[in-house]
Amino acid sequence: FAGRRIGTAATISLNAAIFASVLLASRLSSSIQVFVIITLAFELFVLFPMVRRTIRCASVEMHMFMAWLLFAVCVGLLFPISNILAVTYTLLEAFLTLVFPSWLVYLQRYKHEITGPWD
Repeated sequence: FAGRRIGTAATISLNAAIFASVLLASRLSSSIQVFVIITLAFELFVLFPMVRRTIRCASVEMHMFMAWLLFAVCVGLLFPISNILAVTYTLLEAFLTLVFPSWLVYLQRYKHEITGPWD
């Protein structure tokens, strides 16, 4: 990890994700299915964050492209399941990334700074 310290929370989160994958894999019928789900879990929870961090450090544009691509894939996979779910997810993402931060910036003008003897 090139000198980076991994926090306890990250380790616990990774262990929980792998544990959940092993638990799900234990319910599968063939060893090939178990191998596939454990390999996929390893790729998603261990390798993908490292690749994403490397891409973010190398190029902000590529990182943004990857974020939009993941969003498009998620919406594309949701549409066959439920159109309402896909539209709800899209609206939720729009509100979380555009509307709510803009609202917080707007509300900064009404913020009062309280000073007292505790400062």
